[in-house]
Amino acid sequence: MGAAAARELLEETGVEALPRGTIDTLDIILREDGVLRHHFLLVAVRCDYAAGTPRGADDVHEAAWVPVAEVMARARPLSEDVDTIVAKARA
Repeated sequence: MGAAAARELLEETGVEALPRGTIDTLDIILREDGVLRHHFLLVAVRCDYAAGTPRGADDVHEAAWVPVAEVMARARPLSEDVDTIVAKARA
């Protein structure tokens, strides 16, 4: 799992990382009018930075290092549960 996360990070942002373990998994189910539209299983992986400067590529329009305080101060994080994952990563 960690190797796949590191490959995806490199492909999408140009950042190389060393995976250290799973932080958490998120089971995201999206329904519309009671009908299942999407089901995602997301795995948050703890990584150590190795090299690279963040840049947008392929599926990512923009990539940047953002201070944790700035992420947590948003009225609602960029994606649902980001605040929960950040808190677990910091613990």
